[in-house]
Amino acid sequence: MCREADPARSDHPRIRLWLPKIASGLAQPPRWATLIAGMIDLLKLLGGLLVGVFRSHAAREAEMAFLRQQLVVRRRGSGCALPIA
Repeated sequence: MCREADPARSDHPRIRLWLPKIASGLAQPPRWATLIAGMIDLLKLLGGLLVGVFRSHAAREAEMAFLRQQLVVRRRGSGCALPIA
């Protein structure tokens, strides 16, 4: 068996790079910023739900037609049939 084929038995010592962890105030945002971001996300979700409820039937049909067209274009470019779940 060749010695160079087995890296665990190599004559060269392994070099390990060690870098100290630096505690930075920029690593984590303050708690109030996290809460505000969560509230903004919640408002976006509620706004999207309200828009979805009051959207017209024609707008929904137009979106469905657009998404169907995107699937047709994607199928043409891929060369194989994509499973639709």
